[in-house]
Amino acid sequence: MFKSISFAAVIILAAVPFAKASPVQLDFQQDWVLPEGSDYTESGFSYQNSSAYVESDEISLHDDSGGLLMSTFSSVGGSRFDVIDADINGYSRVYKTGNRKKPKDESKLDKWLFGRNQTYDNYGFYGYRDGVLVASLEGAVNRSGQVLNFGEEWRDLDHLVTRLLVPDALNILFDTIRKRRTLFCNEWCAGFQIDRLGLNVHTPVAPVPLPASLPLLLAGVAGVAAVRLRRKSA
Repeated sequence: MFKSISFAAVIILAAVPFAKASPVQLDFQQDWVLPEGSDYTESGFSYQNSSAYVESDEISLHDDSGGLLMSTFSSVGGSRFDVIDADINGYSRVYKTGNRKKPKDESKLDKWLFGRNQTYDNYGFYGYRDGVLVASLEGAVNRSGQVLNFGEEWRDLDHLVTRLLVPDALNILFDTIRKRRTLFCNEWCAGFQIDRLGLNVHTPVAPVPLPASLPLLLAGVAGVAAVRLRRKSA
């Protein structure tokens, strides 16, 4: 009897769908020509990128005019995914104008402005499952080549949000700066780039179809079990 029940259980389990995890690496090798905030797609995932300040194959988040502060990653097909690791770089700086008047020659603006690095939290990663925040990671990056590794709480997500963290940023363009020693970007200018993002995608596996005779088999097994229980009780 127990062999029959075990056999039926195996058949039932074989009919239950499950998912396997497949590694996906996003390298962001795109032509960034779409309007600001448009969705780009790569390897079955969508995300947004700035149309300005993009120097190479990367997600670029920047705080002043033409920049983008946030990008949301999600599977185009709706699959869940794990966040494994990411290569990032970034900076945060304080800028002021020089002692002399603003130069008329636009090519000399960079020399007129100067800045120094300031360490503060300038990047954030946030993992969501069914609309609920289940994982977060914030920190400071002021160099290139930093690798982030994500733990178990970053498994089985449906959305990943990346955000540039900027405290009290005020957008001031070059052409509005008139006075000497004027703060640019209200002290803070920041950028945060993602060069690579490693994921595991949960791919649903089609279940084995239930045989048409399975309900009869289960009924038969249940009947045999009931008869034996009656005999024992007698």
